[in-house]
Amino acid sequence: TSATLVSVPAIAAPLASAADYYVDPAGNDSASGTSAATPWKTLAKVNSTTFLPGDNILFKKGGTWTGSLWPKGSGNSSNQITLGTYGSGAKPLIDAQGAETAVIKLSNHEYWTIDGFEVTNWVTGNSMRWGIRVEATDGQVKHRIRILNNTVRDIYGIMGMPESNGTTGYWVGGIYFQISEPGRADEVLIEGNFVTNIIGEAICFWAEDENSGGGMNYANCSTNVVVRKNTVLRTSGDGILLLGTDNELAEYNEVGYVSELQTQSVNTAAAWPTRHKGGLWQYNHVHHTRRKGNDGTAFDNDGFTNGTTIFQHNVSHDNEGGFIMEYTWCGDIFAKTIARYNISWNDSRIV
Repeated sequence: TSATLVSVPAIAAPLASAADYYVDPAGNDSASGTSAATPWKTLAKVNSTTFLPGDNILFKKGGTWTGSLWPKGSGNSSNQITLGTYGSGAKPLIDAQGAETAVIKLSNHEYWTIDGFEVTNWVTGNSMRWGIRVEATDGQVKHRIRILNNTVRDIYGIMGMPESNGTTGYWVGGIYFQISEPGRADEVLIEGNFVTNIIGEAICFWAEDENSGGGMNYANCSTNVVVRKNTVLRTSGDGILLLGTDNELAEYNEVGYVSELQTQSVNTAAAWPTRHKGGLWQYNHVHHTRRKGNDGTAFDNDGFTNGTTIFQHNVSHDNEGGFIMEYTWCGDIFAKTIARYNISWNDSRIV
């Protein structure tokens, strides 16, 4: 239940003051980078720079880069660091070309926004690959991380469940947060992203669980986690998995064809809160979830649950495992699941 984390490279000296930095495939890493007329060129230049609160790192629309983007530094409560775009045309494309890493990654940073990129990382064969990955290993609270308006497509992580080396499809995916205990996160927003063709989890937030830190500690669940207005289509694993959260909010998402790419007998669900303390799932459209093992439901409140989880105003149809499953094992015996004001049709097997 914990991913193998890649090591953090040495951090470069901080910049003198906050600024806007521009990156263009036709640029020059020897330039100042502080205007569209003098842009940097490579991911390596960005990766070797430690940014300050208030900085904006802007990639030119229509541009293409290969490799992995791993900027350094943190913002603060007054000033985000933003990884964004400028110009007109298609989203900047970053292709990791099957590297065993994430296309865009943050490690032990906070107060970051990643907005408006297209990322891909595909080569056939199981390995630790992600689209956008946020990891925290230092045991601290990580604040205000926003993943907005990105296209995350064609990510080949791990097919199926545990292999002989202990790896699993739960540990990889499209947009992925891994917050190691005793750390947690506060104010995470995943909004407006298009996530498709993912071998692994499509959108996953993984924090407090029962297998480390002395067992399940609901007081250490991550707060203010919001997953909103995303589209998830065609996965091998779960569509939206939120684990270790305190009253998460998931709303206005479309999740379709979950597990369609799966080739093994695997239990999946389109929308799955677990190891959590309450939550609200509303105004979601969930459809065509495949049943490759057990489960296969649109919604699943399952495992170490606590408090009251509400599923309301959702539309569910053509899910092979059914509309909703409650399997609140090992949680609070007084935990509640409320399903109300939903529309379900042509959902198979069970309600």
